[in-house]
Amino acid sequence: MPNIVLEIAENGRQLHLRRGSVAVMAGEECLGLVPVDSLACVLLAADGIMISRAFMARMAEEGVPVVVCGANYMPVSISLPTAPHYRALPVVTAQMNASPVLKKRLWQQCVVAKLRNQAAVLRLCRPESPVPDRILALSGKVRSGDADNREAGAARLYWPALLGADFLRAPEGDGPNAALNYGYAILRSACARALCGVGLLPLLGIHHHNTYNAFCLADDMMEPLRPFMDHLVFQLHADGAELVLTPHNKRRLAAILGMAFPLGGEQLSLSALVARMAQGLARSFQDGSPQWPLPDFPMP
Repeated sequence: MPNIVLEIAENGRQLHLRRGSVAVMAGEECLGLVPVDSLACVLLAADGIMISRAFMARMAEEGVPVVVCGANYMPVSISLPTAPHYRALPVVTAQMNASPVLKKRLWQQCVVAKLRNQAAVLRLCRPESPVPDRILALSGKVRSGDADNREAGAARLYWPALLGADFLRAPEGDGPNAALNYGYAILRSACARALCGVGLLPLLGIHHHNTYNAFCLADDMMEPLRPFMDHLVFQLHADGAELVLTPHNKRRLAAILGMAFPLGGEQLSLSALVARMAQGLARSFQDGSPQWPLPDFPMP
C-alpha cells in the first residue's frame, strides 16, 4: 500500500512529473524523486509552490490526495478525484439513502472504538493513571448515535491524563497541538482516499455535518484512529525537549501509515487498515446493517 507522505515545506519549490515519479525541484536542481505509486498524499505547507495541471491530473488519476495546509497544519483544501470507482453510482446511492438508524448505529460503534483506543493508549503511556478504567466505563454506556455525548466526556478526561493537566486541545496551538494537527491531516487524507477508492462521497458524513466541510465522512472514519496518532505525539512530547515540528518529527508522524495494527485478527499497515474500513462502510450502506471493521489499539 502507498505509505509515503510528500510534504513541501520550503518556499519556491516546483513539482514535476518525470518517468512515473514526482520530481521536487529548486530552480534547475532536482532535490529528489518519489515514485507516484508509493505516494499516500502530498502536503503543500509552503508558499510559492509551483504545480501544473498535468501534475494535479496525474494525482487525481492515481487517487493521491493533495492537501493544502493553513495555519499550524490545519487542512484548508484536499484535492481528490471526481470519479474514482467503477461502481460509484450504486454505492453513492446507497450512502445517500442510508437510514438515520443505521447511521446512528455506525456512529455508536465508532465512538465505542475511539474510547476503547483512548483507554489503551493511556494504559500504555500513563500506566499509573485511573483514567483508562473511567473511559472504558464510559465506552460501555455509549448509546445509539452517542445521544449522551460520551465522546466529549471522555475527551475531558483523556487529554489532561495524556499530555498534562495544563494541556488544552486547541487547533491553533503550538507544540503538541501543532503535531496533532499535522498527524490528523495525514489520517484525514488517508481516510478520504480510501473512501473515494470504494466509491463513497467523503462529503456525506454519518455524524459530522458541516456546510463548509467537504470531508465529513473522512472525519467520522478517522475518529477511532486518532488515538493511534495521539500515541506517537505523546512519544515525541515525552522526549523531554519542547515539541517542535522538525523534519525528523514529521517523518516520525508520517511513518504511521506503514505501521502495523490489529484488525479482525490480522496485522495490517494503517494504509491497508483504512482501505478495509472503507470497504466495510460501503457494505454497511449497501446492506443496511453495520459491517464496519474498527481497529483496536494494542492493549498493553
